[in-house]
Amino acid sequence: MNEQQILEILSELYELDPSLREREAEIRSVINQLVLAKPEAVFDPEFASNLKREIFKRVHSSASKKFSLSQLFNINFSFMNKTNYAVAGVIVLALVLGGFFAGQKQEQKKLANQRQSSSENPAAQQAIGSSEVQKTVSQVKKFASAEEYKKYLQNAQSISYGYGGGIAEKEVMMGAPVNGLSGLNAAQGDRLYNPLPSGNAGLAAPAAPADRVSQTNAQVIGIDEPDIVKTDGKNLYVSNNQAYPIYYDVVPSPMMKQGSGSTPGIMPPYRQPEQSTAVISALPPEALKKIGKIDQQGNMLIYKDTLVIFTYDSVYGYNIKDPTNPTQAWKIKYENNNQFSTARLYNGNVYLVTQSYANFNTPCPLEPLSLNDSKISIPCTSIYHPIVPISDVTTYSAFILDPSTGAVKNQLSFIGSSGQSVVYMSENNLYLTYTYMEDQVKIAFDFFNTSGKGIVPADVLARIQKLNSYDISSQAKMVEFQQIFQKYLSSLDQDAQTKLQNDMQNKLVDYLKIHKRDLQFTGIVKIALNDFSVSATGNVPGTLLNQFSLDEYNGNLRVAVNISTQGIGGLGGWGNSNSANDVYVLGSDLKTVGKVLDLGQGERIYSVRFIEGQGYVVTFKQTDPFYVLDLADPKNPSQKGELKIPGFSSYLHPLAKDRILGIGQENGKVKLSLFDVSNPSNPQEVDKYQLDEYWTEAANNHHAFLQDQKHGVFFLPGGNSGYIFSYENDKLVLKKAVSQIQAQRAVYINDAMYIVGTTNIVVVDEKTWERVGELGL
Repeated sequence: MNEQQILEILSELYELDPSLREREAEIRSVINQLVLAKPEAVFDPEFASNLKREIFKRVHSSASKKFSLSQLFNINFSFMNKTNYAVAGVIVLALVLGGFFAGQKQEQKKLANQRQSSSENPAAQQAIGSSEVQKTVSQVKKFASAEEYKKYLQNAQSISYGYGGGIAEKEVMMGAPVNGLSGLNAAQGDRLYNPLPSGNAGLAAPAAPADRVSQTNAQVIGIDEPDIVKTDGKNLYVSNNQAYPIYYDVVPSPMMKQGSGSTPGIMPPYRQPEQSTAVISALPPEALKKIGKIDQQGNMLIYKDTLVIFTYDSVYGYNIKDPTNPTQAWKIKYENNNQFSTARLYNGNVYLVTQSYANFNTPCPLEPLSLNDSKISIPCTSIYHPIVPISDVTTYSAFILDPSTGAVKNQLSFIGSSGQSVVYMSENNLYLTYTYMEDQVKIAFDFFNTSGKGIVPADVLARIQKLNSYDISSQAKMVEFQQIFQKYLSSLDQDAQTKLQNDMQNKLVDYLKIHKRDLQFTGIVKIALNDFSVSATGNVPGTLLNQFSLDEYNGNLRVAVNISTQGIGGLGGWGNSNSANDVYVLGSDLKTVGKVLDLGQGERIYSVRFIEGQGYVVTFKQTDPFYVLDLADPKNPSQKGELKIPGFSSYLHPLAKDRILGIGQENGKVKLSLFDVSNPSNPQEVDKYQLDEYWTEAANNHHAFLQDQKHGVFFLPGGNSGYIFSYENDKLVLKKAVSQIQAQRAVYINDAMYIVGTTNIVVVDEKTWERVGELGL
């Protein structure tokens, strides 16, 4: 399976769910499991049905209903044949990640075939994009009762967005090579790396308090984010993020056919490794040694003498005052299919956000957590929700925790969108988003009554108009609309159908020029940290890329969005040539005060960074437009400059004043770009460097990136190496390549940089760039 085929799979997946970019490393691991389990596999007519059966078997055999991607794909692939990996991979991953398990419940069919009312619906008659409609849908309120909550869930469950036929355009996405994934090389995974003997050149031997200690690379300075490696300046806490690495032993398997006169078939078994976090004495660096272990692993935060570990089903607080003997101080367990979403550490508090699919039979009270076996209960009347039902309902709960005791100081619950909601936190507020679309039949009627007028006869338009007025579910409307439209198509001969199809596609282009921002929206909820209450709500057109799409500055919120026009309205694939990218500035009340529109027509946002009064946006399709925005005046933001270069950047990082680093890809290889933005009207790529790597985790996970300003360097991991670059004098110079390590993170303590891999740690002296320490994990 080549890199281009992997990129095709990723592109398909990101179209289904943009949030999956943040899980690219895990997705690539799944793809490799699929390929390695049966290398000669190819898609055939029986593939999809057999795959569904295998996955359902695994889903229903689990009591917990909680899976990692790797667990889901530990299935029997013996029904696969020959070699079309890309198609097979897309089907496998789309089934799971595209919402296959979100469920097509019987209640949806019931609602889809039942009119709730035939009365006129005034809201349905308002114009597409009406400001009054958008003002209403962006509002939130608390449920008045359990019955209101149940009714809301029923309405949300029946929503259909009527997507059209497939993906119109594929866009190349950044990714890792097959041989660059952690845990796939058994020989290397079993290898132990011995420390270098003491006395190697470089650093002083005696341990002393650290003068300089790096922190996890986070979006907002001073607000820490969980990660798999943390340091307190004396010790390293390393929790391997490969929770389910794959180890392969060559053993006969009855699931594999044995060819006559050939080597017997083999099936690599799955073996889950020990779950633990290593405690490593970091000083002196030439004498690294393990001094303790914690029998849990996950992303971590450190506050004073407490290490907080977020596992897949719980949150643990460990007292690390004596790092050689960490003791569990408290435990919070996720209850009722609740799971970790994100967390932050700020001003001595842990801000934990969890999510769970709603229980349609008994939706509340919510019991998302239990602290030391005592459940936390949240009544229906304490749960916020958008006034208009949204699809893929997920309940998000935000908690303020005392890191020393795990006690819940405050909490708030809110209905959001599964796979689409973004969480961002500033020094004053927590923001949670959700997505929703305009009613699809309403869009279709508006199209046939405006730009597409005359495409269908008056009697068909009248039936669509009448359907649009019904007070029934969106799904039910779509079913009936498709029946009306299909009946009309069936009455036409083949020539007339071909003419209608061409006329409609051309008219849709005209329609989208006017209405592309009236189709899909992102709702935003602002939660004040001082009292943990909803202080404002608002909305913008389009969807967000990730947490970097949001940024608060001087009381205003800057929001970067992608405006997609693909497959909306139940009229087939509309294509995406009218897509665009916008940046909106919202006031403290989350009402729009300024905007910059149409960045990268026909392209999509690949990275965003807001830095004080400037904004930087990268879009991509064939070239890499790098946009510089002047946001100093929130009421009059503007695009100041644009630079088009080959490739793309999927992570932007400010290295120094007026210098932005872009990490991305060009021609299938990792590309680093150094941008000079001192003249916003004329940004320049002053230098670039292309690594002989297909992927770096830093491109999609900012935690994997480390900058050391004192020495003018930055670190990023590759497939089987770690790389340290200098950026002085506007030149990207590879100062040190650390090989034979599946690098994941780096931290610095004083003038030593610790490169942490999946199986070992290498320390280099930042004054000489020589290796001075090494330890096997």
